[in-house]
Amino acid sequence: MKNGDLDVNNVQHDDDTDSSLVIQNGVFSWDDNLQPALRDINLDIPRGKLVAVVGQVGSGKSSLISAFLGEMDKLQGKVNVKGSIAYVPQQAWIQNATVRDNILFGKTMDQCKYDKVVEACALGPDLEILSGGDMTEIGEKTRILVTHGVHWLPMVDTIVVLVDVQQIRSKILERVESVTSDTAASGDDVESKLRQRSISVVEKSGGECKPDKDGGKEGKKKDRAEEKLIEAEKRESGKITGALNMLVRMTSDLETNVVSVERVKEYTEVPTEAEWSLPFRKPPHGWPDRGQVNFYDYKTRYRPGLDLVLHGISCEIKGGEKVGIVGRTGAGKSSLTVALFRLIESAGGGIVIDGQRISEMGLHDLRLQLTILPQDPVLFSGSLRMNLDPFDSYSDEQIWRAIEHAHLKKVLVLDQGLVKEYDSPENLLKDNGSAFYSMAKDANLV
Repeated sequence: MKNGDLDVNNVQHDDDTDSSLVIQNGVFSWDDNLQPALRDINLDIPRGKLVAVVGQVGSGKSSLISAFLGEMDKLQGKVNVKGSIAYVPQQAWIQNATVRDNILFGKTMDQCKYDKVVEACALGPDLEILSGGDMTEIGEKTRILVTHGVHWLPMVDTIVVLVDVQQIRSKILERVESVTSDTAASGDDVESKLRQRSISVVEKSGGECKPDKDGGKEGKKKDRAEEKLIEAEKRESGKITGALNMLVRMTSDLETNVVSVERVKEYTEVPTEAEWSLPFRKPPHGWPDRGQVNFYDYKTRYRPGLDLVLHGISCEIKGGEKVGIVGRTGAGKSSLTVALFRLIESAGGGIVIDGQRISEMGLHDLRLQLTILPQDPVLFSGSLRMNLDPFDSYSDEQIWRAIEHAHLKKVLVLDQGLVKEYDSPENLLKDNGSAFYSMAKDANLV
């Protein structure tokens, strides 16, 4: 946790430079025994620049970031990071420890600094909800296994058999435990019936005991009868065990197969969205042209019966303004955003965009005119051009203008662990032999 297994010589921290990140003649590997993952890397990123790293799967994009973090073995070259660096992974990583330990992340406790960090992150109200405050453990040791594989059951502490949605049958539970522990069925009734049936089997097999004057012969007959009785009990126990095993398996398979029926039933009962298009209530051509948004005492909830998540919002956002919506977790930031797209409907009040009440138009007419950038990007299977313009509504010039507005003016192209190209998209596209041009051509962008 304190970089004990990282080589401190992998990355230098020389602040006497104008560049934030520098790699000179870098060769990197994930292990000394492996082939280098990155070769001949020369990269100089000035301070304050936004740089995009692109390349095919396995080309070395993630490895390049790891090289800056010092997580790769530097075989040769120089890596320099000016100042501190923040790494934002795709998936958050949380330790199975207390909230405080996750915040400190191995550092010594400084109460004054700790309180400032908690306050700056607006974690105070969230910690008040937890019964243990910041000493609450994250991650429980309790595990629940849902399975129809009965061979796993001997390894668990408790077995719960669901017969239907609302009832648990303890008798079947006892039978399952009996099956999985590889013992005969328990209970006086089962044992009595088993013994009676076994004796019957012995008698039918000619093993009945008759009085005999010769005590030795009589004892031998009794021994043989007892042996046959035991063998019969074993056979009957095996039959019962197999029958219970099959019963459990059939019940589990039935429940598994019924899930699809339950889902179909559930989907047929889900309320549908509003109409996609209302021919007589379409917004004017070119709408919205100003971008003015008004909330009038707007209220909403995620489904009927739940509490309101927005309680009478009233505000005016003028066209062209950039407005930041801030608040702690659960304050309603995302709810306010999805309300514009009518992913949740109004429970009171309304939203007006450029003079048009959004609740009175079709969903397609509304959503096609709005743009959202989600926290987690969504990419669809297909070409890059299709992802940028899914409805094929814009020209190449308009798409490149949008790329420029997204500050993607420089592109770093990696191939097999090497930096192939690093320039603006415009210059790279002028060279028909560049790797970036080939990628853009395959995506039908040029």
